[in-house]
Amino acid sequence: MKVIETLWFTNKDGCIGIVIGEEDITGDRKAYIGPASGTDEKADNEQILAWGNKFSLDTAKRILYFLKGEDKKEEAKRERRKGGK
Repeated sequence: MKVIETLWFTNKDGCIGIVIGEEDITGDRKAYIGPASGTDEKADNEQILAWGNKFSLDTAKRILYFLKGEDKKEEAKRERRKGGK
């Protein structure tokens, strides 16, 4: 799998990476998330691809949904509909 991009999150306890890769044969893109040592980026990428959890597009969409406050917008729409009846 070819690594396209890696997003790193670090704190006092170590690193978490989200590795976005492209399948060699199919060209499908997939993402995996997992812990890493933070000392060797190539080894960390390989470790996350091998042992990390799949990070689905649905998960990314859910995070974006909540960051944008879409849940509040939908709730406001429902309240307006109730008041208009």
